[in-house]
Amino acid sequence: MRRTQKERKVQPFWSRRGDLPLRNASDSGDNKTGGTSGMQIKVEGYSGFKLNERPVRFHLGGNEYAIEKILDQWFSPDATYFKVRAGDGNDYILKYYSPSDEWTLESYRRPADGE
Repeated sequence: MRRTQKERKVQPFWSRRGDLPLRNASDSGDNKTGGTSGMQIKVEGYSGFKLNERPVRFHLGGNEYAIEKILDQWFSPDATYFKVRAGDGNDYILKYYSPSDEWTLESYRRPADGE
């Protein structure tokens, strides 16, 4: 039997690892304008059964990053989160906010040696 997100009480990735989520300089934490809390980025997603089912690559700071592996995925009422490993070897948490069709970068982490 698969347990739901509510039943598991899972901590966010960055609090388990000691990393902090990324925030825009203009983000007051108020979040009244559509649910985005991280840095907005351009993401190319695979749309199979539904729109933006999973990310394929993203553009950040003028660079393109191919997603090598989806490490984890979880859901909130209006968003889907993806923990991914990109071609540069770093881990990113991407959030897809479906009501406004927006992607944000919520967290970044350079994995420890041997991960």
